[in-house]
Amino acid sequence: MLSGPKPKLLISMLVLAGILVLPAAAHAMLAYVKYGRYPLSPYVFTATNAGKEEIRVGRGYDPQVSPDGAAVAYINEEPSSGRHRLKVVSVRGGASDQLFDAARISFVTWSPDSETIAAVRAPRHGPQALVLVSTVFGGERVVARGHFTGVSFSPDGTQLAFSRVVNRGDRRPGNDIFRISVGAPHSVQRLTYDHRSKRPVWGVSDQIAFVKEMGSKHHEQLYGMTGDGGSVYRMVPRRSYAKPREIVPVAWSANGRLLLANVYPNAGSRSGVALMVEPGTHAQWPAQRPKAGFVGVSFSCDGHRVLGSSGGFHSLSNHRVGTVASNGSWAAMSVLTRFAFEPSWGTCGG
Repeated sequence: MLSGPKPKLLISMLVLAGILVLPAAAHAMLAYVKYGRYPLSPYVFTATNAGKEEIRVGRGYDPQVSPDGAAVAYINEEPSSGRHRLKVVSVRGGASDQLFDAARISFVTWSPDSETIAAVRAPRHGPQALVLVSTVFGGERVVARGHFTGVSFSPDGTQLAFSRVVNRGDRRPGNDIFRISVGAPHSVQRLTYDHRSKRPVWGVSDQIAFVKEMGSKHHEQLYGMTGDGGSVYRMVPRRSYAKPREIVPVAWSANGRLLLANVYPNAGSRSGVALMVEPGTHAQWPAQRPKAGFVGVSFSCDGHRVLGSSGGFHSLSNHRVGTVASNGSWAAMSVLTRFAFEPSWGTCGG
């Protein structure tokens, strides 16, 4: 059972959201970040899927729109201490609710029913905590501890996959993937044992995409497996990414045919290439010209478009949020808004 404070403001906000916001949610599901006065003031904005009716909803970054399109979660940084605060606000603006604070917050992920948020809460020193927070009652529950490298809900919301660092007994830390039943906090099941698997992304047909480090140089490759850790397979041919330093799978299409992943030339880089992967045929192709620096975040409902941004990480760059075709035609980006990045929309936002 979830425990912890139950802020009345959170409950009242979500009740009002259900009454007032949901009718407009289909037209107000996009969120992104724009800078105010560089580099101290990143602000979260929401807009319609066409980039219209822009609303500034709070100071922060890494916005995540709930699947139902009614609310957006984001990270706010306390100016004096630098501590992170996880906040939730209606996509139409208004008062926000703080769910919790920590030295650092990462991997903020909504459940498919928009009633729970999974996030990693990190102290300044020591192990991190993977927590589930109820956006209906305000309580939270710690489901795992360690140092995490990925979090993903199953499509039905009953399971949570995560990867965390495991002790290999040598100098290089390893990662393995686990899953847990959301309703049973002591049901952790280990899915991999190779100490080389991380960044799970759970899709339809009970498929989990993940990254496996290969060889003595730990080159990253995309793999897949079923939700119980079985039927492990390589998604694309070996050495198909020209040895990128980092691969990050981010989303499956609604029909499970395509996987979206971003590849980066350097670990930690924000400028990369959105890669489309078709596991059934082992085909792959960039969603946009590689030099465009387009980074994808999710698919449209029909899978024909990919939402993302271009322009690199520097806040004075010409950032653009928009969509591109997923079929590899390299048609020009359909720009939704300029000088913005870190886009998000609800489940298959259009």
